[in-house]
Amino acid sequence: MKVIYNSRLVEEADFKLSMNDRAFQYGDGIFESIAVRDSQPSFLDRHYSRLERGSKALKMIPPEDFDLQTLTLAIDQLLVANTIEHGRLRLQMWRKPGGLYSPSTSTCNFLIVPQQAMAPRPIENSDICKDTFIAPNQYSPYKTCNALPYVLASIEKTEKSLDELIILNYHQQLCECTSSNLFWVMGENIYTPTIDTGCIDGIMRSVVLDAQKQSNPVREVAVGAEILSKADQIFATNASGIRYFQRFINRNLDAKPRLEERLLEYVIS
Repeated sequence: MKVIYNSRLVEEADFKLSMNDRAFQYGDGIFESIAVRDSQPSFLDRHYSRLERGSKALKMIPPEDFDLQTLTLAIDQLLVANTIEHGRLRLQMWRKPGGLYSPSTSTCNFLIVPQQAMAPRPIENSDICKDTFIAPNQYSPYKTCNALPYVLASIEKTEKSLDELIILNYHQQLCECTSSNLFWVMGENIYTPTIDTGCIDGIMRSVVLDAQKQSNPVREVAVGAEILSKADQIFATNASGIRYFQRFINRNLDAKPRLEERLLEYVIS
């Protein structure tokens, strides 16, 4: 397999990290998970925009030649080199080595790696995460390399033999799922947690919000988990697509897609 490292196409076996690498030592970086459909990266402009905002929030300086056009060309080169039509890419940017907690530079490396994508499947059994909570801050909207809360929540999910857990923040408000944004439907209204709750500012989340603006705008709210006892539907979104909950705690839910056809076309395009 070939990867892109700082705009160069290299063999995976030739890519090596220093023991002083800041992503390894401090989790000092940010990443994006980009879906690939029909040999094209989905919503690349949105991913690039979030990466720009995230690197600014983390006070990181992207490589001088790193822009949307360069990124597009690099991804095209990578997809051709690995003969990829469908899948996922992980784009990671992290501060170059130097310093301890105080970095000696804020310039960054970046790496793009192909990954296998799993098709979205219904969520058969789910619950509220009991052991891990999200702390809202200026970095929480972005996918940073410090993903420990999601790792621990996913371990709890596995230990309980569940398909998904919904994570709360420290204010006991609904936040997100272990690797996706959370939505629920009550009657004709669609709801999702506000970014201020600490959830990731997800790409598919933004797609759903934009696609619904003209017909039935999604209501962004900060509420407790008890509201889900009244939900007709619950669904989760990430780069892989939309997953509907079939069962939440002891309640069976309507898992038939109810988003209008226009939205589904918008998501696939």
